[in-house]
Amino acid sequence: MFRERFYSEPYLKELDTELVDYFEEDGNFFYVFKDTIFYPEGGGQECDIGYINNVRVEDVFKEGDFVWHKLGKKLVVGKVHMEIDWKRRYSLMKNHTAQHLLSAIFEREYGLKTLSSHIGDKYFSIELSTKNLPLKDVEKVEYIAFDYITKGLKVKKYFMDIGKAKKLPLRKESNLEGEVRVVEIDGVDYSLCKGLHVEKLSELGLITFFKRDRVRKNLRLYFKSGEFGFRYLLNLRRYIKKIVENGNISEEKVVEIFFKNIEDVKKLKKDISRFEKKFCESFVKYNLDRNIIFEKLEIVSEKGLRFLANQLLKEGKKGIISNGEKVFVFINIDDEKKFLNFLNKNELKMWGRNGVFEGILANDKGLELLKNFFN
Repeated sequence: MFRERFYSEPYLKELDTELVDYFEEDGNFFYVFKDTIFYPEGGGQECDIGYINNVRVEDVFKEGDFVWHKLGKKLVVGKVHMEIDWKRRYSLMKNHTAQHLLSAIFEREYGLKTLSSHIGDKYFSIELSTKNLPLKDVEKVEYIAFDYITKGLKVKKYFMDIGKAKKLPLRKESNLEGEVRVVEIDGVDYSLCKGLHVEKLSELGLITFFKRDRVRKNLRLYFKSGEFGFRYLLNLRRYIKKIVENGNISEEKVVEIFFKNIEDVKKLKKDISRFEKKFCESFVKYNLDRNIIFEKLEIVSEKGLRFLANQLLKEGKKGIISNGEKVFVFINIDDEKKFLNFLNKNELKMWGRNGVFEGILANDKGLELLKNFFN
Protein backbone atom coordinates (compact mmCIF):
# COMPACT_ATOMS: atom_id res chain seq x y z
CA MET A 1 0.00 0.00 0.00
CA PHE A 2 1.33 3.45 -0.97
CA ARG A 3 2.26 5.57 2.07
CA GLU A 4 2.54 9.35 2.32
CA ARG A 5 5.32 9.54 4.89
CA PHE A 6 5.33 13.35 4.76
CA TYR A 7 2.08 13.21 6.75
CA SER A 8 2.94 10.43 9.21
CA GLU A 9 6.58 11.54 9.68
CA PRO A 10 6.93 15.17 8.56
CA TYR A 11 10.38 15.50 10.17
CA LEU A 12 11.83 12.58 8.19
CA LYS A 13 14.62 13.96 5.98
CA GLU A 14 15.79 10.80 4.18
CA LEU A 15 14.13 7.55 3.14
CA ASP A 16 15.04 4.27 1.44
CA THR A 17 12.19 2.92 -0.66
CA GLU A 18 11.38 1.17 -3.97
CA LEU A 19 10.36 2.33 -7.43
CA VAL A 20 6.85 1.10 -8.31
CA ASP A 21 5.92 2.70 -11.63
CA TYR A 22 7.09 5.34 -14.11
CA PHE A 23 6.51 6.87 -17.52
CA GLU A 24 8.50 9.12 -19.85
CA GLU A 25 7.24 12.28 -21.53
CA ASP A 26 9.23 14.86 -23.52
CA GLY A 27 12.53 13.74 -22.06
CA ASN A 28 11.28 13.87 -18.46
CA PHE A 29 10.64 10.88 -16.21
CA PHE A 30 7.74 10.62 -13.76
CA TYR A 31 7.99 8.11 -10.91
CA VAL A 32 5.81 6.57 -8.21
CA PHE A 33 7.50 4.88 -5.25
CA LYS A 34 6.33 2.47 -2.57
CA ASP A 35 6.27 5.43 -0.17
CA THR A 36 7.60 8.97 -0.23
CA ILE A 37 8.73 11.86 1.96
CA PHE A 38 8.26 14.38 -0.88
CA TYR A 39 5.25 16.62 -0.33
CA PRO A 40 3.28 17.51 -3.51
CA GLU A 41 2.14 21.07 -4.09
CA GLY A 42 -1.19 21.80 -2.38
CA GLY A 43 -2.94 23.66 0.40
CA GLY A 44 -1.24 26.91 -0.61
CA GLN A 45 2.18 25.31 0.02
CA GLU A 46 4.80 24.63 -2.65
CA CYS A 47 6.07 21.09 -3.25
CA ASP A 48 9.29 19.70 -1.80
CA ILE A 49 12.51 19.61 -3.78
CA GLY A 50 15.54 17.42 -3.19
CA TYR A 51 17.24 14.34 -4.64
CA ILE A 52 16.46 10.70 -5.43
CA ASN A 53 19.60 8.61 -6.02
CA ASN A 54 21.45 11.93 -6.40
CA VAL A 55 19.13 13.02 -9.24
CA ARG A 56 17.38 16.33 -8.60
CA VAL A 57 13.61 16.22 -8.13
CA GLU A 58 12.16 18.99 -10.30
CA ASP A 59 8.48 18.75 -9.38
CA VAL A 60 6.11 16.73 -7.19
CA PHE A 61 2.36 16.45 -7.72
CA LYS A 62 -0.51 14.21 -6.69
CA GLU A 63 -2.79 12.55 -9.23
CA GLY A 64 -5.44 10.20 -7.93
CA ASP A 65 -4.07 8.19 -5.02
CA PHE A 66 -0.42 8.52 -6.03
CA VAL A 67 2.33 11.12 -5.68
CA TRP A 68 4.37 11.56 -8.86
CA HIS A 69 7.98 12.75 -8.86
CA LYS A 70 9.39 14.49 -11.92
CA LEU A 71 13.09 13.90 -12.66
CA GLY A 72 15.20 14.71 -15.70
CA LYS A 73 16.97 11.36 -15.68
CA LYS A 74 15.97 7.70 -15.81
CA LEU A 75 16.40 5.71 -12.60
CA VAL A 76 17.34 2.06 -12.35
CA VAL A 77 14.36 -0.04 -11.26
CA GLY A 78 14.76 -1.21 -7.67
CA LYS A 79 15.66 0.42 -4.38
CA VAL A 80 16.17 4.19 -4.22
CA HIS A 81 17.33 6.72 -1.65
CA MET A 82 15.33 9.93 -1.14
CA GLU A 83 16.61 13.13 0.44
CA ILE A 84 14.52 16.31 0.71
CA ASP A 85 15.84 19.87 1.00
CA TRP A 86 15.14 19.95 4.73
CA LYS A 87 16.03 23.60 5.34
CA ARG A 88 13.46 24.65 2.73
CA ARG A 89 10.82 22.15 3.92
CA TYR A 90 11.16 23.23 7.54
CA SER A 91 10.84 26.88 6.54
CA LEU A 92 7.61 26.11 4.65
CA MET A 93 6.26 24.14 7.63
CA LYS A 94 6.97 27.00 10.06
CA ASN A 95 5.55 29.72 7.85
CA HIS A 96 2.45 27.70 6.95
CA THR A 97 1.78 27.22 10.66
CA ALA A 98 2.42 30.95 11.19
CA GLN A 99 -0.21 31.73 8.54
CA HIS A 100 -2.82 29.62 10.34
CA LEU A 101 -2.04 31.36 13.65
CA LEU A 102 -2.18 34.85 12.13
CA SER A 103 -5.41 34.12 10.26
CA ALA A 104 -7.04 32.90 13.49
CA ILE A 105 -5.97 36.01 15.42
CA PHE A 106 -7.06 38.47 12.71
CA GLU A 107 -10.48 36.84 12.55
CA ARG A 108 -10.96 36.68 16.32
CA GLU A 109 -9.68 40.18 17.10
CA TYR A 110 -10.99 42.12 14.09
CA GLY A 111 -13.44 39.81 12.29
CA LEU A 112 -11.18 39.73 9.21
CA LYS A 113 -11.32 36.69 6.92
CA THR A 114 -8.23 35.32 5.22
CA LEU A 115 -9.17 35.29 1.53
CA SER A 116 -5.94 33.77 0.22
CA SER A 117 -2.41 32.95 1.31
CA HIS A 118 0.93 32.11 -0.26
CA ILE A 119 3.62 29.89 1.27
CA GLY A 120 6.62 29.67 -1.05
CA ASP A 121 10.32 30.26 -1.56
CA LYS A 122 10.13 33.98 -2.31
CA TYR A 123 7.60 35.22 0.21
CA PHE A 124 4.82 34.40 2.68
CA SER A 125 1.62 36.42 2.71
CA ILE A 126 -2.05 36.56 3.67
CA GLU A 127 -4.83 38.53 2.00
CA LEU A 128 -7.37 39.97 4.45
CA SER A 129 -10.97 41.09 3.91
CA THR A 130 -10.28 44.80 4.52
CA LYS A 131 -8.93 47.74 2.56
CA ASN A 132 -6.65 48.85 5.35
CA LEU A 133 -5.64 48.18 8.95
CA PRO A 134 -3.84 50.59 11.30
CA LEU A 135 -0.26 49.72 12.16
CA LYS A 136 -1.11 49.50 15.87
CA ASP A 137 -3.63 46.71 15.12
CA VAL A 138 -1.08 44.78 13.04
CA GLU A 139 1.44 45.13 15.87
CA LYS A 140 -1.18 43.86 18.34
CA VAL A 141 -1.52 40.70 16.25
CA GLU A 142 2.26 40.26 16.38
CA TYR A 143 2.21 40.53 20.18
CA ILE A 144 -0.67 38.04 20.54
CA ALA A 145 1.08 35.60 18.19
CA PHE A 146 4.32 35.93 20.17
CA ASP A 147 2.43 35.14 23.38
CA TYR A 148 1.07 31.92 21.88
CA ILE A 149 4.52 31.03 20.55
CA THR A 150 6.17 31.42 23.97
CA LYS A 151 3.49 29.16 25.47
CA GLY A 152 4.53 26.47 22.98
CA LEU A 153 0.99 25.44 22.04
CA LYS A 154 0.75 22.07 20.30
CA VAL A 155 -0.21 21.81 16.64
CA LYS A 156 -2.28 18.67 16.07
CA LYS A 157 -3.00 17.05 12.71
CA TYR A 158 -5.55 14.30 12.18
CA PHE A 159 -7.88 12.80 9.57
CA MET A 160 -11.61 12.42 10.15
CA ASP A 161 -14.91 12.24 8.30
CA ILE A 162 -16.21 15.62 7.11
CA GLY A 163 -19.40 15.10 9.12
CA LYS A 164 -17.44 14.97 12.38
CA ALA A 165 -15.11 17.78 11.27
CA LYS A 166 -18.06 20.14 10.72
CA LYS A 167 -18.91 19.79 14.42
CA LEU A 168 -15.59 21.47 15.23
CA PRO A 169 -15.35 25.30 15.35
CA LEU A 170 -13.75 25.43 11.89
CA ARG A 171 -12.41 28.83 10.90
CA LYS A 172 -13.59 28.35 7.33
CA GLU A 173 -16.60 26.42 6.02
CA SER A 174 -15.98 23.64 3.51
CA ASN A 175 -17.86 21.81 0.77
CA LEU A 176 -15.47 18.84 0.89
CA GLU A 177 -16.78 15.31 1.22
CA GLY A 178 -15.41 12.10 2.72
CA GLU A 179 -12.24 12.07 4.80
CA VAL A 180 -10.54 15.42 5.51
CA ARG A 181 -7.42 16.50 7.35
CA VAL A 182 -7.78 18.84 10.34
CA VAL A 183 -4.96 21.08 11.58
CA GLU A 184 -5.61 22.27 15.13
CA ILE A 185 -3.60 24.84 17.04
CA ASP A 186 -4.46 23.83 20.59
CA GLY A 187 -7.66 25.70 21.41
CA VAL A 188 -6.86 28.60 19.05
CA ASP A 189 -7.64 27.43 15.51
CA TYR A 190 -9.28 24.55 13.64
CA SER A 191 -8.75 24.39 9.88
CA LEU A 192 -9.06 21.85 7.08
CA CYS A 193 -5.64 21.79 5.44
CA LYS A 194 -3.47 19.40 3.42
CA GLY A 195 -0.26 21.32 4.09
CA LEU A 196 2.60 20.46 6.45
CA HIS A 197 3.03 22.07 9.86
CA VAL A 198 5.32 22.01 12.89
CA GLU A 199 4.54 20.11 16.11
CA LYS A 200 4.64 23.12 18.48
CA LEU A 201 4.33 26.89 18.05
CA SER A 202 7.59 27.37 19.95
CA GLU A 203 9.39 26.19 16.79
CA LEU A 204 8.35 29.43 15.06
CA GLY A 205 10.51 31.65 17.29
CA LEU A 206 8.81 34.87 16.20
CA ILE A 207 6.57 36.32 13.49
CA THR A 208 6.97 39.80 12.06
CA PHE A 209 5.24 41.72 9.27
CA PHE A 210 7.45 43.66 6.87
CA LYS A 211 5.34 44.81 3.91
CA ARG A 212 1.77 45.52 2.83
CA ASP A 213 -0.04 46.19 -0.44
CA ARG A 214 -3.52 46.19 -1.96
CA VAL A 215 -4.93 43.34 -4.06
CA ARG A 216 -8.50 43.18 -5.38
CA LYS A 217 -9.34 46.07 -3.01
CA ASN A 218 -8.17 43.94 -0.07
CA LEU A 219 -5.13 44.18 2.19
CA ARG A 220 -2.23 41.79 1.67
CA LEU A 221 0.32 41.49 4.48
CA TYR A 222 3.73 39.90 4.03
CA PHE A 223 5.36 38.20 7.00
CA LYS A 224 8.45 36.27 8.06
CA SER A 225 8.81 33.77 10.88
CA GLY A 226 11.60 31.82 12.53
CA GLU A 227 15.07 32.36 11.09
CA PHE A 228 13.70 34.52 8.25
CA GLY A 229 11.99 36.83 10.75
CA PHE A 230 15.09 37.08 12.93
CA ARG A 231 17.33 37.88 9.94
CA TYR A 232 14.92 40.58 8.78
CA LEU A 233 14.91 42.32 12.18
CA LEU A 234 18.69 41.92 12.47
CA ASN A 235 19.25 43.53 9.04
CA LEU A 236 16.80 46.30 9.89
CA ARG A 237 18.73 47.05 13.05
CA ARG A 238 22.00 47.13 11.07
CA TYR A 239 20.58 49.60 8.55
CA ILE A 240 19.35 51.94 11.28
CA LYS A 241 22.69 51.66 13.09
CA LYS A 242 24.58 52.65 9.90
CA ILE A 243 22.34 55.69 9.39
CA VAL A 244 22.77 56.71 13.03
CA GLU A 245 26.56 56.30 12.95
CA ASN A 246 27.17 57.90 9.53
CA GLY A 247 24.80 60.79 10.18
CA ASN A 248 25.86 61.24 13.79
CA ILE A 249 22.19 61.46 14.82
CA SER A 250 19.89 59.57 17.16
CA GLU A 251 17.41 56.90 16.12
CA GLU A 252 14.58 59.31 17.01
CA LYS A 253 16.07 61.89 14.61
CA VAL A 254 16.09 59.31 11.83
CA VAL A 255 12.31 58.90 12.21
CA GLU A 256 11.79 62.68 12.35
CA ILE A 257 13.74 63.23 9.12
CA PHE A 258 11.81 60.45 7.42
CA PHE A 259 8.43 62.01 8.16
CA LYS A 260 9.67 65.45 7.06
CA ASN A 261 10.48 63.96 3.67
CA ILE A 262 7.41 61.76 3.34
CA GLU A 263 5.62 64.35 1.18
CA ASP A 264 8.53 64.25 -1.26
CA VAL A 265 8.21 60.45 -1.31
CA LYS A 266 4.50 60.71 -2.12
CA LYS A 267 5.25 63.13 -4.97
CA LEU A 268 7.93 60.77 -6.29
CA LYS A 269 5.44 57.88 -6.29
CA LYS A 270 2.98 59.97 -8.33
CA ASP A 271 5.75 60.81 -10.82
CA ILE A 272 6.64 57.11 -11.10
CA SER A 273 2.98 56.24 -11.64
CA ARG A 274 2.71 58.80 -14.47
CA PHE A 275 5.90 57.48 -16.07
CA GLU A 276 4.61 53.91 -15.79
CA LYS A 277 1.34 54.84 -17.52
CA LYS A 278 3.25 56.45 -20.40
CA PHE A 279 5.44 53.35 -20.66
CA CYS A 280 2.35 51.11 -20.88
CA GLU A 281 0.75 53.34 -23.54
CA SER A 282 3.97 53.19 -25.57
CA PHE A 283 4.14 49.41 -25.15
CA VAL A 284 0.65 49.07 -26.64
CA LYS A 285 1.52 51.41 -29.52
CA TYR A 286 4.67 49.49 -30.49
CA ASN A 287 3.05 46.05 -30.24
CA LEU A 288 -0.04 46.60 -32.39
CA ASP A 289 1.34 44.19 -35.00
CA ARG A 290 1.41 41.25 -32.55
CA ASN A 291 -1.69 39.10 -32.03
CA ILE A 292 -0.41 37.09 -29.05
CA ILE A 293 1.83 38.75 -26.47
CA PHE A 294 4.02 37.01 -23.88
CA GLU A 295 6.13 39.52 -21.96
CA LYS A 296 7.90 39.76 -18.60
CA LEU A 297 8.01 43.41 -17.51
CA GLU A 298 9.82 43.51 -14.17
CA ILE A 299 9.74 47.32 -13.92
CA VAL A 300 5.93 47.49 -14.09
CA SER A 301 3.88 47.37 -10.89
CA GLU A 302 0.77 45.25 -10.34
CA LYS A 303 -1.42 48.30 -10.96
CA GLY A 304 0.50 49.04 -14.15
CA LEU A 305 0.14 45.47 -15.42
CA ARG A 306 -3.62 45.59 -14.81
CA PHE A 307 -3.87 48.83 -16.82
CA LEU A 308 -1.69 47.40 -19.60
CA ALA A 309 -3.69 44.14 -19.83
CA ASN A 310 -6.94 46.08 -20.26
CA GLN A 311 -5.42 48.38 -22.89
CA LEU A 312 -4.06 45.45 -24.90
CA LEU A 313 -7.43 43.72 -24.68
CA LYS A 314 -9.14 46.84 -26.07
CA GLU A 315 -6.82 46.57 -29.06
CA GLY A 316 -7.98 43.01 -29.66
CA LYS A 317 -4.79 41.39 -28.34
CA LYS A 318 -4.46 38.32 -26.14
CA GLY A 319 -1.62 36.88 -24.10
CA ILE A 320 0.25 36.93 -20.80
CA ILE A 321 2.20 39.69 -19.05
CA SER A 322 4.06 39.36 -15.75
CA ASN A 323 6.49 41.26 -13.52
CA GLY A 324 7.97 38.12 -12.02
CA GLU A 325 5.48 38.06 -9.15
CA LYS A 326 2.02 38.88 -10.52
CA VAL A 327 0.65 37.40 -13.75
CA PHE A 328 -2.14 38.80 -15.96
CA VAL A 329 -3.89 36.92 -18.76
CA PHE A 330 -6.03 38.81 -21.27
CA ILE A 331 -8.31 36.92 -23.67
CA ASN A 332 -11.38 37.34 -25.83
CA ILE A 333 -14.45 37.49 -23.58
CA ASP A 334 -15.99 34.68 -25.66
CA ASP A 335 -13.12 32.40 -24.53
CA GLU A 336 -13.66 32.97 -20.79
CA LYS A 337 -15.55 29.71 -20.18
CA LYS A 338 -12.91 27.74 -22.04
CA PHE A 339 -10.16 29.48 -20.03
CA LEU A 340 -11.86 28.79 -16.69
CA ASN A 341 -12.13 25.10 -17.63
CA PHE A 342 -8.43 25.18 -18.55
CA LEU A 343 -7.55 26.65 -15.13
CA ASN A 344 -9.61 24.04 -13.32
CA LYS A 345 -8.13 21.16 -15.33
CA ASN A 346 -4.55 22.30 -14.59
CA GLU A 347 -5.30 23.27 -10.95
CA LEU A 348 -4.27 26.90 -11.52
CA LYS A 349 -5.77 29.67 -9.42
CA MET A 350 -6.60 32.98 -11.11
CA TRP A 351 -9.44 35.45 -10.76
CA GLY A 352 -10.95 38.12 -12.96
CA ARG A 353 -13.69 39.02 -15.44
CA ASN A 354 -14.38 40.77 -18.74
CA GLY A 355 -11.41 39.07 -20.38
CA VAL A 356 -8.70 39.96 -17.84
CA PHE A 357 -7.52 37.46 -15.21
CA GLU A 358 -4.78 37.81 -12.63
CA GLY A 359 -2.97 35.52 -10.22
CA ILE A 360 0.21 34.59 -8.39
CA LEU A 361 1.98 31.53 -9.71
CA ALA A 362 4.20 29.53 -7.35
CA ASN A 363 6.77 28.68 -10.04
CA ASP A 364 7.61 28.80 -13.77
CA LYS A 365 5.67 25.59 -14.33
CA GLY A 366 2.38 27.45 -13.94
CA LEU A 367 3.48 30.12 -16.43
CA GLU A 368 4.39 27.49 -19.02
CA LEU A 369 1.01 25.81 -18.51
CA LEU A 370 -0.75 29.12 -19.15
CA LYS A 371 1.11 29.53 -22.43
CA ASN A 372 -0.29 26.17 -23.54
CA PHE A 373 -3.76 27.70 -23.53
CA PHE A 374 -2.81 29.88 -26.51
CA ASN A 375 -1.29 27.04 -28.54
